[in-house]
Amino acid sequence: MKVTEQSSNYTNLDKMTTRELLEGMNREDRHVPEVVAGCIPQIEKLVEGIVPRVKRGGRVFYVGAGSVFSTLPKSRRPTARPTTYSSA
Repeated sequence: MKVTEQSSNYTNLDKMTTRELLEGMNREDRHVPEVVAGCIPQIEKLVEGIVPRVKRGGRVFYVGAGSVFSTLPKSRRPTARPTTYSSA
C-alpha cells in the first residue's frame, strides 16, 4: 500500500485564487477512485474481519484523513469546523 503523507504537489497555496485552489482539489480528487480500485482486495479483507467483531459489540473508530486546508496558511483556512459524530 502506498503511503499518502508526502510533500505537496502544490506550492504557494496562499497565493492561489479560490478558483485555482478548488480546481487543484478537484484534479487531485479524480485520483481517488483509481487508488481505491487498486486497494479493493485489502479493503475487502479488512471489512470481512471487522463485520463479525462489530456484530459482537465491537466498535469502529475513524481517524482523520486530513485535507488541503491543513496545508493552507491559517489566514486562508476556513473557520467553521465540520460536525463530528460518535456512537456512544
